[in-house]
Amino acid sequence: MSLLMIPFLFTLMYQSIRQIRSSSTFLKIGDFGFEKNSTFNLIFTEIESNNLIYCLFSEDEFYMYPLNQFPILEICQNDSKFPSLRFEIPNNISEYHGTIKESGIYYQVIVNCEDEDILPTQTVLTVNQVFHNPSTNLDIRWKGIKKSKTIVVITFSSLLFLWFVNMLFQSSYLSKIHLALSITFIFNLVADILRIFEMTRLDKNDHDGGFTISRVSLGVLHKFSLFMTLLLICKGWCVTRNIIPFGEVVLFYILLLFFIVLSIIYEFIDLKNYELVILMVMMVIAVMYIREMTMSIHETRQYLLAKLITIMNSAEFKNTLLYRMRRVYAWLEGTILFCSALHVALVVTSIFVHIPFWLAETLRDSILTFFLTILIVLFGMKRGDISSGYASVAAAFPLTDLESLRGNETNLQNGGDQNKFEINTSHDAIEDESINPNADVC
Repeated sequence: MSLLMIPFLFTLMYQSIRQIRSSSTFLKIGDFGFEKNSTFNLIFTEIESNNLIYCLFSEDEFYMYPLNQFPILEICQNDSKFPSLRFEIPNNISEYHGTIKESGIYYQVIVNCEDEDILPTQTVLTVNQVFHNPSTNLDIRWKGIKKSKTIVVITFSSLLFLWFVNMLFQSSYLSKIHLALSITFIFNLVADILRIFEMTRLDKNDHDGGFTISRVSLGVLHKFSLFMTLLLICKGWCVTRNIIPFGEVVLFYILLLFFIVLSIIYEFIDLKNYELVILMVMMVIAVMYIREMTMSIHETRQYLLAKLITIMNSAEFKNTLLYRMRRVYAWLEGTILFCSALHVALVVTSIFVHIPFWLAETLRDSILTFFLTILIVLFGMKRGDISSGYASVAAAFPLTDLESLRGNETNLQNGGDQNKFEINTSHDAIEDESINPNADVC
């Protein structure tokens, strides 16, 4: 995976080399947040087009006109003062440098002033852009990221410490769920630590020292591990089933890999007009994945509900492990939907509102940390939980005699009459061959 990501990691905002080949007369190639008295250096090479102008638009200048109504003819005039920072690009290698007098976000645009009636417009060149702020090499929209990231790391490290202390004192209750979640948590923490080192280095240097690709690689492992484990848990792995057939999840693992690749492209590549398309594709994949998880959770909860009926006449049935595990899955489903809604809201908001980079990343970190915290709470081992792994739920309560039960979930939770229940649990779920009491436990 890391080899596939290498081409995506060379478009860092503080210094970028862009090889441009386009038929557009007005080509936006990026934007950067400058402090007052920042400096920039531009080097143009491999120029195969005539009458090109490089522009740095301030926010006020850039949003003065709709993109499809920009006054290109005015920009192309030799004595034009719009925008205030414009540089004509000759046919040979050239270099420009200057100072930004006012702080703000500046948009980099290449305008092709060639007469379209004579020849089709072609913009072909390579531009090396080097931007330096007085206090940092980073875009000013990243200011604050190190502090917020440090808070996130300290918070999650404390939670992870408690998780491992609990595992140490409850080692006899370890299951594969705990091991898989532990690996996921470690990947997340290491990726966040690498992010701090990455931003600290980029703050004063033009090169990341390998931290970017290391952080992204760990991030890929974390995302894949998290959502792979989450899907298995939703399907009742180590709770109602010892084994999840590979064919049952392979499609969603392929979709997950595709989603991760698209997210990397979205983060590191200037997608221009395709940004919304990529977001929509990612949204469709996310909806499919979330739908599969929620449906799997529903089936697992129904299975546990069927088990509960065998002990519903007991006055203490709400204190049983079966009841607690079913509540765990209810909380898990609600948390998945809640965090998904928050993330979608953040993505949609960022399309219409300019959110500083550091704030957007901090909000994403907060949502993820909240979700991982819920996992730690829900699946933290407690004495009295299903010993020898969660999977013994299935072995402890055989259901071959439940075909005629009637009722509903609401009546069960209210302590209603057993004869009024109707269980919508599939026969496959009740008599799943993957549940083997004599098999090795999870």
